[in-house]
Amino acid sequence: IQTEYDSNKRLKTDGSTPGIDPSSYGLISKVGAKIGARSDDYEVALNNQFIDNRYISDLDLNSENFKLDLSSNYAFNERSQFELNGNYTYDTTLTSALTGTGSGIVQNNLRRKLWTITPTWNYTLSDTQTIQASYTHTDVQYAKSSIGSFSNYTVDNVSASFQQQWTPRLSNFLSLTGM
Repeated sequence: IQTEYDSNKRLKTDGSTPGIDPSSYGLISKVGAKIGARSDDYEVALNNQFIDNRYISDLDLNSENFKLDLSSNYAFNERSQFELNGNYTYDTTLTSALTGTGSGIVQNNLRRKLWTITPTWNYTLSDTQTIQASYTHTDVQYAKSSIGSFSNYTVDNVSASFQQQWTPRLSNFLSLTGM
């Protein structure tokens, strides 16, 4: 649990909204849990967190946010390994702007749903050479609003890389990425 005071959380300029006090007092409560399983061949972990933001303010700053992170890997053999990572986040545009970019310029407190999934395959060619291939899919959806102009979007990213380790201090990479 944490408390905070912010004199201008949304970075409003003087006189931009007459009669509204931009200062706020807040109480942020966080609770989370991490569960998982592991063996010699695999590891799976789920990390979740619930964040409840409550403010005394003229502005709409209250929100209930939820995050769920998945990380997993499986070793097929000594040379080949598969990883699957994912994330689901249910928060607000104001929360994501403050925590993601450090900027509170977003004036609307709209609901945002974000999910990402990334499968990755690693293969060791030799003691000094490895290759990796991965794909990332990200989907972001915003609640409808007559005030804001947020657009839903999807991003797909594919990458492949090769690494050669010449000495403990010298290596080179070759990477190809498409979005």
